[in-house]
Amino acid sequence: CPHDKQRGGLLRQIVDEDGKDGVVPVARLLWALADKDQELVRDAISLAGRYRLDDPNTLVAPLTALLGSEDQRTVTSAIRVLARVGGTTTYPTIAPFLDRQNNASSAASALFDLDPERTIGELLARAERPELTHTICAIAKQTLDRRFVPALIAALRSTNDSTRTAAKEALDAIEYYVSQTQRWQRMLDEAGLDAGTAAEALIKQARSADKSVRLAAIRSLGTLGKAETLPFLIQLMQDQDADVKTAAAQALEKINAKQ
Repeated sequence: CPHDKQRGGLLRQIVDEDGKDGVVPVARLLWALADKDQELVRDAISLAGRYRLDDPNTLVAPLTALLGSEDQRTVTSAIRVLARVGGTTTYPTIAPFLDRQNNASSAASALFDLDPERTIGELLARAERPELTHTICAIAKQTLDRRFVPALIAALRSTNDSTRTAAKEALDAIEYYVSQTQRWQRMLDEAGLDAGTAAEALIKQARSADKSVRLAAIRSLGTLGKAETLPFLIQLMQDQDADVKTAAAQALEKINAKQ
């Protein structure tokens, strides 16, 4: 097609049709990723992140090359999809972008999906960077990790309303989790409960990498109805997986109804 918009529209149409069949051939995208038109490149990146690909590893090299683009929107898009198609092996490639103002937030989100614990350490080391504040608040609220508290308190002094709100929400979530954990731990201690209970076994299974096992364990916690599992289920309400959040909410309702 002679016009860029026509090429972009044709690419989306072809890939969307392939996607209906379940798998998109990577060859559909490679030529567009190498094009000079950055809008077409970003279209190709977006499509790569949207569909299941027949050979995703083939995209690692061209996406890595795009990290050197002068177009920051292209770099941001490439970071996100590179983490998705390349997996944990791309962590060292993406990590340097934590120190680039325009790409720090997208890099942090991508890296957290690859290796949460390692990324938390990287973020704590850069807690004073304003471009990372919102990402830090979001991850702190999701993980309920108390190591973020000093950074969140500092963010409360921001002149930006949305930053202060995000920091307060994260602090409130952590405070509630800590208070509930302490409360139920005292009750467990008073009741003389020790390790090896059914609740503890289910909590362990609810952290499984197998989603079906996770969901079954979470639902079983609701059936078991033990109040000491409430903090854990509350934490799961922050999970990225919608099915996990729904299962946790249903389990909480069951347990609260028994109290």
